Amino acid sequence: MLLVTVSATLVVACIAVAQGRENVSASGAAVGPPGLTPATADVPTTTTVTTTPPTTTSAPRVLRPSLADADRAISRWAKSREGIVEVAIGSLDNGKVKDVTPVPAWPVRVASVIKVSIAISFLRLRHEQGRPPSRWELSQLREMIVESDNDAAEALWDASGGSDGLRVTQQAAGLANTAFQPGHGWGFSLTTAHDQAQLEAALARGRMLPPAETLLVLSLMRSVERDQRWGFADSLDPALLPAIKNGWYQDRDPSVWRVHCTAIFDSPRLAHRF
Repeated sequence: MLLVTVSATLVVACIAVAQGRENVSASGAAVGPPGLTPATADVPTTTTVTTTPPTTTSAPRVLRPSLADADRAISRWAKSREGIVEVAIGSLDNGKVKDVTPVPAWPVRVASVIKVSIAISFLRLRHEQGRPPSRWELSQLREMIVESDNDAAEALWDASGGSDGLRVTQQAAGLANTAFQPGHGWGFSLTTAHDQAQLEAALARGRMLPPAETLLVLSLMRSVERDQRWGFADSLDPALLPAIKNGWYQDRDPSVWRVHCTAIFDSPRLAHRF
């Protein structure tokens, strides 16, 4: 998407795009056994055999970029953007979140990224009630995450208690800068990259839902429709199966596009889990 003016907020639960990719190199080639020394005329035939130790092929070497290298790469990329960029990274090892870019002065509308929060709130409520989601509710979860369907999101928002459900999820994840705006829809809730990285790190670490429900949400996020798998998911090998949820909207004041990208990378092929 080409835009004249772009204000982008990237909410990240992953290492930066190419910095986390696996790089493998192998060197060395087997040398064939030498031949025999030929005989010459009028000289007794002498056979000389020279043995050379075989050259072994080295094991594939995986280059592991450091976190400092990744942070520098993200900062360089952020500075190259026209708009305002916010990047935060949550570790899946300890749940800590790092703001790679300066913390913004104000939160922004969350747009469709909130659908992950809605799914968490709804599944937490059903678990507390002691009953699994119905077949219809599961279909709504799929449509909301995989297809980013707003009607499905509205139904699950209402079923999970609306803003009250969001508040419970917000408190459980320890989010300090995410809040529903009274008088507006769920997509107008405010958030920051830091909070979304913190939420998705907590989700991936199993801190927000029981194991089966955690797996369900992550599986849906890994199945997002192809035309919405841009941003981080479009920058790496699809075999890495990132769990993603993006969002976007055109703001009126100022008149710019705000684009949110979230991704969870938890592949052993990556240098780090984010």
